[in-house]
Amino acid sequence: MNKHLVLVGMMGSGKSTVAEWLHRAGGLPFYDTDALIERRAGKTIPAIFEESGEAGFRELERAILAETVARVPGVLSTGGGLFVDAENRRLLLDRGIVFYLHASAEMLALRTATATNRPLLGAASNVTAAAEDRIATLRCLLAKREEDYRKAHHVIDAEQRKPDAIGAEILALYQSTFHES
Repeated sequence: MNKHLVLVGMMGSGKSTVAEWLHRAGGLPFYDTDALIERRAGKTIPAIFEESGEAGFRELERAILAETVARVPGVLSTGGGLFVDAENRRLLLDRGIVFYLHASAEMLALRTATATNRPLLGAASNVTAAAEDRIATLRCLLAKREEDYRKAHHVIDAEQRKPDAIGAEILALYQSTFHES
């Protein structure tokens, strides 16, 4: 299998959890772009956003992605905004089989309710922020990104499903891609 298995989608869609399951079940290397960025920068993503802004973060993200896709193909979990960038999207569609994990803003809000490391949620990332604020922020972000996310090779329902069920569906689709060619 000469292409990466790539997971894209919003924060809270389950990318990291499903990627870890796929890594274990499929025996593929596991790459998490957010973790690689933090390791390279020596600081958290919120700290990078604070010091360099979103533009500085996206520049580092692009560089990390270019290095990562050159590695042995594996499971690649991406940050929520990575696939929205046209250059990143072209690279991933060419070098991988891309799966969009789709979930509603309401589900994403539930899954990110206790997260404090989500800089694009802004004030809505505060644990005490009203659920309505978090949902509204996520709904707005999702509306901006949905069209790009849907350019993935496969759209996977991640709404009310367990990570192993999502992972099993993705692994079957990924493996069938290579048996058809």
